[in-house]
Amino acid sequence: MRLRRTLKNIAKSGQLAKVLVSGKWHITDAMIKTAQPVVARKIDGLEVFIYKDAQQVTERAANEMIAALKAAPEPKLGLATGGTFEPIYAAVAELAGKRDCSFSRATTFNLDEYVGLPPEDPQSYHHYMHHHFFSKVDMPTDREFLPDGMQVDPKRAAAEYDDLIGKNGGIDVQFLGLGVNGHIGFNEPKTPFDSRTHVVELTESTLQANSRYFQDRKMPTEAITMGIGTILESRRVVLVATGAAKAPIIRKIFEVEMTEEIPATALKGHPNAVILLDAASASEAFER
Repeated sequence: MRLRRTLKNIAKSGQLAKVLVSGKWHITDAMIKTAQPVVARKIDGLEVFIYKDAQQVTERAANEMIAALKAAPEPKLGLATGGTFEPIYAAVAELAGKRDCSFSRATTFNLDEYVGLPPEDPQSYHHYMHHHFFSKVDMPTDREFLPDGMQVDPKRAAAEYDDLIGKNGGIDVQFLGLGVNGHIGFNEPKTPFDSRTHVVELTESTLQANSRYFQDRKMPTEAITMGIGTILESRRVVLVATGAAKAPIIRKIFEVEMTEEIPATALKGHPNAVILLDAASASEAFER
């Protein structure tokens, strides 16, 4: 496969991606109301959408979540955290209000949580989700789930969380960010593709990337994360990456076959995986 393809030529090819159907659960093109992408094509088994800028990616990701609310009577959503998702959650809350969409029958499962941070800690993902999303929509608190990073036995907490996802019928749409080393959730390089929710020791690159949130204290070195196998059982996966800092890893994802050295390549084996990129994050893999 020739990587640095011209965006203009791909766009002219007319090979626009069609949203896939998984079982009885699906999202139709009509549900996604956003600006037209520069590129929309299936590459290496992935539905790749490249937009002009991060704002358009945010709008598309937000519309994916709103569409998920309409696609199932009791949707199960897998959620992510981080800087990429802050504007997405703000956009979702705004769209939900404008389109009279309710989260009252939705259930959410977050990807991960730091070991040793209580829910009220400002840097915990419990706090992040409440601040950026749950408090902005009508999510029932008893349907908001995150791993318990404060349980005495983190491995047990991880196993119980994996069981909880299964008992709720699995996840309809799993949203993912992307680490600069290719991690999804906190699944670091060399994580087995069949891994379940587990405790992970964070790599140096991840610690450096997230240390800005812990300037006044030491950052936790372990986290509980959904495993790659758990993620791949989701009926649809939407990975979002924006900005030039993600360009090198996006290039690598499309340069190689599936490899545990780059966890995000596991998505190439999923039947309904979508990657949303802006021009900056796609710049090293595709020419203009």
